[in-house]
Amino acid sequence: MIKVYCDNDVVVHKIFEYLTMSFPNLFKESSLYVKIELTKNIIEIKSDIINMQFNFKRDEDTLVNTIKKAIHENLIDYIENDDWGILTGMRPTKLFRKLLQENDAETSKEILKSKYLVKDEKAELLNDIVGRELSILDRIKAEDSYSLYINIPFCKSI
Repeated sequence: MIKVYCDNDVVVHKIFEYLTMSFPNLFKESSLYVKIELTKNIIEIKSDIINMQFNFKRDEDTLVNTIKKAIHENLIDYIENDDWGILTGMRPTKLFRKLLQENDAETSKEILKSKYLVKDEKAELLNDIVGRELSILDRIKAEDSYSLYINIPFCKSI
């Protein structure tokens, strides 16, 4: 069981989502308690195997991403699979396409790795998939098309 305490409901939801993805099996038998004090920039984490408190430093990134990074960096030894870094709650190809609108492919991959802590292999995979998507989308006229999104869960936490 994972419990997140914070006075910001969006932070609670997003951090809970991140933790369930990062620890799909570790806390099924025991509990993980995370307390986030936004006014003091402190995160406190307690469980049967973890008891730590650390600060997070707000930067140019969003509050949620800043907190995710702090948790990720401090709990890296316990994270079961960190290939996707702190990416949660979004379609990674959509994010990569947006990055490509403002940057070249190499810069976009570097942003994924530095800002979202995505591993090299997954950044390359996104580059490959988005390249294939764009080659199809470029042939379609927007006025003659429809968008249909089909959710196919692939995440271990689901």
